[in-house]
Amino acid sequence: MSRLLDLCDFYFKRSFSRKRNEAFGIEVARKMYPLGLNYHVSCPGHPLDKPYWKEKIKRLLGIEHNMYSNTYFSVRRFEEIPKYKRQGFRVLFATRLWEPDRSLPERLNEERRHINEMRINIIRALKDMVDIDFIGGVSDNPFSRQTVPELIIPEAMTNRKGYIQLLHTADIGIGTMGLHESIGWKTGEYVAAAKAIVNETFHYQIPGSFMKDKNYIEFADAEECIEGVRCLAADPDRLYEMKIANHIYYNKYLRPDLMILNTLQIVEGQ
Repeated sequence: MSRLLDLCDFYFKRSFSRKRNEAFGIEVARKMYPLGLNYHVSCPGHPLDKPYWKEKIKRLLGIEHNMYSNTYFSVRRFEEIPKYKRQGFRVLFATRLWEPDRSLPERLNEERRHINEMRINIIRALKDMVDIDFIGGVSDNPFSRQTVPELIIPEAMTNRKGYIQLLHTADIGIGTMGLHESIGWKTGEYVAAAKAIVNETFHYQIPGSFMKDKNYIEFADAEECIEGVRCLAADPDRLYEMKIANHIYYNKYLRPDLMILNTLQIVEGQ
């Protein structure tokens, strides 16, 4: 990795942190720039979306189940025009749990336990909100069945097609920290679909003006998450303004063609 950094002139990172980048040395850190939010999206006719290539990639990587299988979606399937509503707001949080792995360092397993606990506590708290239309839970896998079988949602809600349909019925999306303190992919999906967002504290920076209380409400625990949901549900105008802010951000920084254009403009400007 160090050798590759020495060879490159520009390095655009999804998980970008000025402070952490300094560990590579000042000269290398100066080459690093934030890439932005992330979510899996494709374009019509992409060869890697065809079954032959999926199976070949799985064999090359030595894995039985490819996380990208059946995930073909164009930007059009995510994009949405912000809609104003006065009441009946739906909150979405469909997520997964991470099973601890004995082969990993204990600090990484501790992070997995923290992520799981946060997600479970949020789901339970949202289910207890009788005045909120909540839809969500955890995806079905052996670890979820062993841990919280009562919170498992049907596969029809967690496969890509079903999830996209759910996404477009929601007004507020809940985002939590991913592995290695990353910003979860769901946050990018919520922005692409012009949703209001209640999100766990970011540990990395992204390009452009993506601001707390404008584009998302920040939380550090389940109680603060619920408070953020209540604040938005009690203020339809604020909720709508947040949807618009995320729609604007998407069309400046997250839409795939513009994300690449922004990186090229940075390179060209140096």
